[in-house]
Amino acid sequence: MERKRAFVTGGERGIGMTDKQIRLGRPVLEARKDSVRLTSDLQMDGLKKLYFEVASDKKDYLASDRLDAFVIMVLRQALLTGSDIYCDAPVTSDLLYMLNESLIPTLVRTIDRFHDVKVHAEPCAPCGGKEVITGYSGGVDSLYTLSRHHGKSTEGDEKANLKLDGVACFDAGVYEETGEARTRMYETALSQTQKIASDLGLDCIGVRCNIQDIVDEHYLSVGSYRLIACAMVISKRVGTFLLSGAYEFSTFSIDVDNSFYYELLLADILTTKTFRVYITGGVQKRIEKIAYLAKQGPEIRRLLHVCVHDPLPGSRNCGVCSKCIRTELAMEGLGVLDLFSEAFPLDVYRQHHDEIVAKANMASRNQHMAEAIGAMKERGFVNSESIERKIRGGKAASAVINAHKEELLKKIKEKGLI
Repeated sequence: MERKRAFVTGGERGIGMTDKQIRLGRPVLEARKDSVRLTSDLQMDGLKKLYFEVASDKKDYLASDRLDAFVIMVLRQALLTGSDIYCDAPVTSDLLYMLNESLIPTLVRTIDRFHDVKVHAEPCAPCGGKEVITGYSGGVDSLYTLSRHHGKSTEGDEKANLKLDGVACFDAGVYEETGEARTRMYETALSQTQKIASDLGLDCIGVRCNIQDIVDEHYLSVGSYRLIACAMVISKRVGTFLLSGAYEFSTFSIDVDNSFYYELLLADILTTKTFRVYITGGVQKRIEKIAYLAKQGPEIRRLLHVCVHDPLPGSRNCGVCSKCIRTELAMEGLGVLDLFSEAFPLDVYRQHHDEIVAKANMASRNQHMAEAIGAMKERGFVNSESIERKIRGGKAASAVINAHKEELLKKIKEKGLI
């Protein structure tokens, strides 16, 4: 993917403000059978209800007197359509200032498709709790954060204490499924995350938002915004959100199609005096995080879950999807593959090893795949000649690998998850 570099040129701040507008109604708490929704009437191409939902016993986590999280959820759409955001309830004063004075102007000057807009709201004093949480998916980045900050704290005052109090399961469009299928995916993911949290002595909170039902956006383009918004909506009790870095800071760029490349900017600005976002693992390459996890105990290693075919934490990896393959290659390149035998079906990987290496090399333009192939080459496991030979012989085994994928998908469908 070609990315626009993160430099700012002089001149006007994009296209001028238009008559378009997005309006967010005052947030209202709605009690349901086993959950509570914080709902705002959203006027954007018609009237819709935008909500965040938590379990009933987590009601006290919701910052229900302000629209901070709702503004962040619709901000990218406002920038794309040139629509000012009008709020019928307050927005935290320092967040409001930084949106209008820093983030929006920077994005508009850097991304041609964004328009100059403004957030209109009454400012209010910050509110924030003291709990430290992180989002959890089971992938390399989130497991690295969990391992680094579970049971540990930094030296210093209370604000610098980054020992985890809990983990969060967020659903704001990360699952491709829709309707009841997505609900089942989320509920299963939350249940499995709750078990993992309980085993580690941590709290767990689930947050759902229906933004994807209202605005169908590719998750990479909005993922960082949505993760921060889901954490901010529970800021009445949460004061620190550890956002697991997806890429090294050195790859920073403001890319209209991938918000994770500029999450460092979002994490710095989408905060308040009492709610902070810190990115973890932004200095390390993905392969360095895998090396760190290899040094942890089996109770941590068995939790690693990167699979595309069964994306639920706590499940076993399929071993043949693109994410499984690049992770297995990295582990083999590091010499730690067997340490993760509880998380991956290594017999499948070894059975089709040559074909997997050949396919991975052809996909090595992907940053994380390139790291894995690089580690393999450094250890002398593959070279250009062997890769070419494996590519020529790889077609016959592709059918076997694809058949294995179909079998896995069938089992997942039988569970009613897709």
